Amino acid sequence: MIPLFINKNIIYSVIYNENSIERQLLNRIIDNDEIQLFAPTIFWDEIRRNLSKKLKLNFQEEAMNSILFQFDIIEISPK
Repeated sequence: MIPLFINKNIIYSVIYNENSIERQLLNRIIDNDEIQLFAPTIFWDEIRRNLSKKLKLNFQEEAMNSILFQFDIIEISPK
C-alpha cells in the first residue's frame, strides 16, 4: 500500500468544483486500492469551517459526513 498524506485544500477544491483536475486525480486515487489517504485529525474541522465560511454552505452534520466519507481518508493524530 502507498500512503498519501492529503491537504485540506485539495479536498476543498474537489468539493467546490467537481470538474476540477483535483477531482479527477482524487477519483483515480480512490479507485486505486494500492493508495490510502491520510489526514490530520483537525482536517475535517477545517474542511467544514471553510465550506461554511467561504462557500456559505450550511450543511447539516449528517450531509457533510456523507460528502466527506466518500474520500475514505484515515485520520492520524499528531504525537
